[in-house]
Amino acid sequence: MSAPDPDIVYILGAGRSGTTLLDVVLGNGDGMFSCGEIRKFLELDGRPAAMAEGSANWRFWDGVRAAVNESFSAGQRARLAAAARRMESHAWFPLQWLGLPVVSRADRELYARYVEVLLGAISARSGQSVLIDSSKYPGRVLALLPVLGDRLRAVYIRRPRKAVVTSFRKKGIEQPAKSWLAANVYWLVMRIACGLAYRRVPAARRSSVSYDGLVEKPARSLADVARDLDLDLRRPMEIASRQGDFAVGWLFEGNRIRKLDSMAIQRRPA
Repeated sequence: MSAPDPDIVYILGAGRSGTTLLDVVLGNGDGMFSCGEIRKFLELDGRPAAMAEGSANWRFWDGVRAAVNESFSAGQRARLAAAARRMESHAWFPLQWLGLPVVSRADRELYARYVEVLLGAISARSGQSVLIDSSKYPGRVLALLPVLGDRLRAVYIRRPRKAVVTSFRKKGIEQPAKSWLAANVYWLVMRIACGLAYRRVPAARRSSVSYDGLVEKPARSLADVARDLDLDLRRPMEIASRQGDFAVGWLFEGNRIRKLDSMAIQRRPA
């Protein structure tokens, strides 16, 4: 008897809003696996960035890559990458939200098959039935909903404009910095697009959390998510309550947290 198809908890929000942090925390729940930003799987040819070949992380994703490559030819993967860029991108979001096709029906069907193969391979290799995807793009929510239906749940993490803009002005970290103007425009566009995409998910399968709430009162924030999405988050709530360390796991892509073995939520001093 084959294993049931995995459920997905999709985290959306602006960059620098804590999407990777929330991914790791939720991934410590029983039966859950932190995937990181798997939107980039095709773009990176299934190779996790900045991970040493032969490492545990690299070996895990190499197995997933093998399953995807077995199911799709090189030509199909190239076609999928191009289709996914259009279906999930910010530029094509307005048409997606209006329900207008941005790729052909054949490409949509290929995309749907790819999503099921990718998620099935991750679930099979991890042994977990709930996958956390922190790809954050609102367009990806719209692309995944017709494929996954009620197997998709969404968490929208929000962070105040000033904090996001300040974070984007930092230099010397992996993600490119943005100017004050570009960061403000980006925050506004993402606020609108994420809000629209979030409301497309049925109310019974969505939850929202603030970055400040997650950092200052993580157990309470997690209790709200657990209630809204019917998830077993007792373990991460217990870790948060004692201010312990969360296992980071094998995130495919994300911010620099993914390079750690474990992390604790750093609360701001009173």
